[in-house]
Amino acid sequence: GYVYAGSEIYGGLANTWDYGPLGVEYKNNINVGTARVIVKASEKSTTISGSASRTFSITRISKTVSNYQELKETLLDSNYTTIYCNGNISVPANENVVINEGITLNIGVFNLNNNGNIVNNGNFVLNSKPSGAGTIKNNGILTANIQTGQGLIDALTYANKIVLADTITGGVNTLERINIGGENKIVDVTIDLNGKNLETNIAVYGSQTHQVNVRITNSSSTPSTIGTENHNYGIIVLGNGNSNFNVQLNNLNFVGFEGGIATNGTYNNGIISATKCTFEGKNLGDSDLTKTSVGAYLPAKYGYTFKNCTFIGYTAYYTKSGTHGLTNCIFE
Repeated sequence: GYVYAGSEIYGGLANTWDYGPLGVEYKNNINVGTARVIVKASEKSTTISGSASRTFSITRISKTVSNYQELKETLLDSNYTTIYCNGNISVPANENVVINEGITLNIGVFNLNNNGNIVNNGNFVLNSKPSGAGTIKNNGILTANIQTGQGLIDALTYANKIVLADTITGGVNTLERINIGGENKIVDVTIDLNGKNLETNIAVYGSQTHQVNVRITNSSSTPSTIGTENHNYGIIVLGNGNSNFNVQLNNLNFVGFEGGIATNGTYNNGIISATKCTFEGKNLGDSDLTKTSVGAYLPAKYGYTFKNCTFIGYTAYYTKSGTHGLTNCIFE
């Protein structure tokens, strides 16, 4: 027979049917004929066997564009999540470019003409400082890939995430340092050394009126060092009255002639934490008068937390005030 009542030998199941021996052959002939006519007739078609229930989500892909018009059209195309710009992209005057949430825009040479705007709600990656009189309104993550000291200084004015693409050497004056924060500035920035070295030192300034949040890290398994023997300290943290700041350090080596890290002042509301960091003072000298180096010089009244850190110097760890929490640390 062709068909039988469903589950007939078990008492039957209402409104269901099973194919019999002839029905199975008939159905298979239809499937083979359909495949021969519709699928195998084209060299570009083939067959698969899968579930009748399918997901219809589309894998979105990346695209490279070379001019502004192409960039604008691609940003409106939901098929693309990552867009690379090849060449000089110039945003015309009075034009707005919107980077939606979930979209990554990676751009090299970039010009914003008068009143031209970038509104970033996603991930905006810049490989050079933007030129022109336009503005960037950043509501997402703005990453700057930096290769020079001046590039790092510039990036602090427009980016909230900075990644070193190369080792950065000091300026003409080897004592020149990178200054972050200060009064009348809201600061919330992450600096990733990415396995590179910063051959100058960093100074973080707190603010009495604005919160200053600075995260300095190394996401690479390759060691990264901040400072050299030509600098007094690898990093200096300076308050100003009851300064509001939070400095987080991770997986880094800090080196200076006098010490790895120093703080100054008797100020409150400052927090400094470090994980897997080394703080080293290089000035070991040849007598008690010249042995002045410290791993960490921390007289300021801040809250300090160190985990799995190493302190190296004639005096490994100096403190005068504040609260100190040290876990699994080494003093040499």
